[in-house]
Amino acid sequence: MDRDALYYMYRATEQEGSQMAEICIFNSAYRDSEKRWIAVEDVNVVTQGMDYQSRPYILFEHKDFPLGALRADFMDGNWYCDLD
Repeated sequence: MDRDALYYMYRATEQEGSQMAEICIFNSAYRDSEKRWIAVEDVNVVTQGMDYQSRPYILFEHKDFPLGALRADFMDGNWYCDLD
């Protein structure tokens, strides 16, 4: 991940007033999907990088989702993981 992306993530979380961004897990395929918030400290980050639009993303694992790594994109100071 390049320095600009890391700085952007740092500034976004700093502006939100939180120590670290959280991961919001939801399913956009269902209209009334519940959102679940998980702290970044509670997951195992497998990989991180930038997509072709220069947006940061992570692949992470969590004990409540045993089928493999999930992808979360960084937007508005938090990570968002769509299970669609």
